[in-house]
Amino acid sequence: MNKNTEPLSSLKVRDLDINSIRAIEGISINPLFCIEYGSRKKESDIDLFLVDNNIPIAKSIFSNNYDLMQIEKRDFEYRFANRDIELTEPILTGKLLFGNQEFIDTAIKFLNNTSPTKGSFDYISKRSIETFLQAESYYSFGKCEIFKESFMIGEDFKILSSKIFDKKLEFDSLPLEKSLSILSYSLSYLSSLKRYQDGEGIVTFRNLLENPRNDAENLLKDVRSYFKSASKKKSQLSFQMIDYYFDVSKNLLKKELLK
Repeated sequence: MNKNTEPLSSLKVRDLDINSIRAIEGISINPLFCIEYGSRKKESDIDLFLVDNNIPIAKSIFSNNYDLMQIEKRDFEYRFANRDIELTEPILTGKLLFGNQEFIDTAIKFLNNTSPTKGSFDYISKRSIETFLQAESYYSFGKCEIFKESFMIGEDFKILSSKIFDKKLEFDSLPLEKSLSILSYSLSYLSSLKRYQDGEGIVTFRNLLENPRNDAENLLKDVRSYFKSASKKKSQLSFQMIDYYFDVSKNLLKKELLK
């Protein structure tokens, strides 16, 4: 296993109320397992990952300070086999809260004993493009929300228009933070693709962020630092910086994926 990847069973996490997790509205009734992953800092949201057998389930649930991602087993197996970092990350770095440890151990063994295929490269490339388009869509939605909120409270036209056209103006916006979060996923797919193409079999966000090796990984680190600072209210966002990150990301995707 990669020296920067700690075994799932060895990680320490916060003491969580399992009953409160099971009571989240929309959560699977009988999941294969539930994992906590992410930063695990007391002030952070609690990131949960859950795999269900075959029952149709809501894929994303936000409840109180829980951020829950759910996926069906068959979908999980297909995406995991293609080394989708959105799924390999919680398996490699998370902590089992309840469910089938053997299933998780088998998944980790698979990553350690196999190599990504050309089919995996194709899949990851497509996911990088897909998430970039999703990020762009969320960015447009966020700008519309800013305009709508200003319009509804009857702000003066000059103030309203400056929010949209003055790119240096700074503000808080959850949708725009979300657009940058999704953009970081696009860059993480691109970064993991390059590492797999270089012969690595295990890739985590921790590897990418702590040891950036190329333009994609450096950009990923910058984008995450930018929106994380805004989400923690240490700074604000501007269209100027967001436009810059989207433009650079788009050019990097074109450069790397159209080789």
